Amino acid sequence: MAKKKKAARNPLRRRAKASGSTGKRSGVAKRKRQTPEEKRGGQFVRHLKVLAAIHKNHRGKPFNKRMLADWLRDEFDRDLDELSAFFAARAAALGSLSVTTPAGLAAIQEASRDRNAERAIKSWQKFGLEIKRTDEFGKPYKKKPKRSGAKKAKSKKPAGGASSVKVWWAYDPKGPVATALQQLFTDYKLTGYELEGILGCNSLLEGCYGLPMEPRVRKAFDRITATVPPRLLREAAEQAIVWRYVFRRPSKYEPKKHLLQGWNDATILRKQCTIKYLSAAVVWKHYLTPDAAPDPKPRRIAAFGTIFNLEEDSIYLVGCEPDQSHPGRWKKPVLYKFDRVIALTMEADDNPLIADIPSHRRIKAVDGMPTRLDLEELFADSAGAFFRYGKTHSLEVRIDDPAQIAMCLEKPFHREQKVEITPGRTEIKLTVKNCFLEEVLPRLLEMKDGFTVVEPADLATQIHDIAGRVASRHR
Repeated sequence: MAKKKKAARNPLRRRAKASGSTGKRSGVAKRKRQTPEEKRGGQFVRHLKVLAAIHKNHRGKPFNKRMLADWLRDEFDRDLDELSAFFAARAAALGSLSVTTPAGLAAIQEASRDRNAERAIKSWQKFGLEIKRTDEFGKPYKKKPKRSGAKKAKSKKPAGGASSVKVWWAYDPKGPVATALQQLFTDYKLTGYELEGILGCNSLLEGCYGLPMEPRVRKAFDRITATVPPRLLREAAEQAIVWRYVFRRPSKYEPKKHLLQGWNDATILRKQCTIKYLSAAVVWKHYLTPDAAPDPKPRRIAAFGTIFNLEEDSIYLVGCEPDQSHPGRWKKPVLYKFDRVIALTMEADDNPLIADIPSHRRIKAVDGMPTRLDLEELFADSAGAFFRYGKTHSLEVRIDDPAQIAMCLEKPFHREQKVEITPGRTEIKLTVKNCFLEEVLPRLLEMKDGFTVVEPADLATQIHDIAGRVASRHR
């Protein structure tokens, strides 16, 4: 008598075997399994949520994986949406409805919740968290000795049955790892995503080495990460290495960080400074005669603020000098490139009132602070770090090169630009209400021949003359 073949446990497999069909033949793709590397990011965040649930709900009593799954039902059910949709699609393709019934899906979900909960517990035990296996009364678990020669009984454990609540754990919230994580959750109220985000900003913080704010932010960063167990911190840091910052770093100012710190203090206290500044003319003269060390005259300036221009990877100091021809009055604000500052000392004198600076529609004081210049207002007409007392102009440009159109839409030409797209036409109209022609001219020339200036006419004439001079040099 032939031995009867044992049926497969999965009803989908049983149905597929009987019909001789497969997922590929029925037009349903196999469910893609993630590698451990791909799963690790989601597991890291989920495990932190599991621990937070244990902290909140354990109440000093033993718990099992069914109880933990109930505490995290919403979290685990979100992970099951894809799984349930996959089973439903497979069942429909194979003509089986056995797992699409409410009872069938409920059994699958319940078993999956239990597995996720148990995996999270085992993972935390590896991290050294004080979670120990006990019986349902909280007493230490003692494994029964195996009888010699006894064969292991093969039993089919039902999903969601009594076996799923057979294992109990006790959690010690006063253990060293638990205490540190409790501070992380309670005092700082951090989630897994937020911890990963903080560590992702670490490389950005390292790039700011030498700036005045770096040591202060570093202290807060170190204070928070000190509460995270070392192994968990390494895991979170590994998840965060996907962050990279493409702009160049201001750490080049590290050799002059004491000067930058002095300037930063002066802007906060609104004090004047004395600086030695290498103007463009002095720098050029030094190139011509490199043996003669430049020794510029000291300048007294009011310390109004700091601009970090990412396009140039440079820091600019915003200040103004006294007007010697009109005692008590000050000149218009200008930008001093910090790369050319070779000496800086904060003085005891306060900054002048904004009312003592030559009037301009963008020169305004911050509300209630008559010596504080509003930098956002000052650069409102600028596309970058550019300011002049000269007249601003309205700009209208038509752009017909697809690459330049995409660039203007994705990387704005000007912060106040407006773009009009006419259906059926292969060009856009870009307008800026107020801008500096000296600033937008080089930006327009970067578009090569993909633009046409409509107004102002003076700008179109400048571009025509520049193109003629360039052409004459390249015959």
